[in-house]
Amino acid sequence: MLTVSCSDILVLEDQQASDRSFRHFAIPGELLIGLEEISAGVTLLDHVTHHKAAVAEQKTATAGTLR
Repeated sequence: MLTVSCSDILVLEDQQASDRSFRHFAIPGELLIGLEEISAGVTLLDHVTHHKAAVAEQKTATAGTLR
């Protein structure tokens, strides 16, 4: 039977975090800049989508009031 302690889990999580950090630094500069630009674009699209949804909700409420 395999037994895993809390300290084993913490060590594993720490190793995984270190691996992710190492991979982050291994990304070439140009690729990292491209990923940052894509991330900024996705964030902007998310904000615009939420704004448009709020406007649509307000218009629907206004239309209901006018009826």
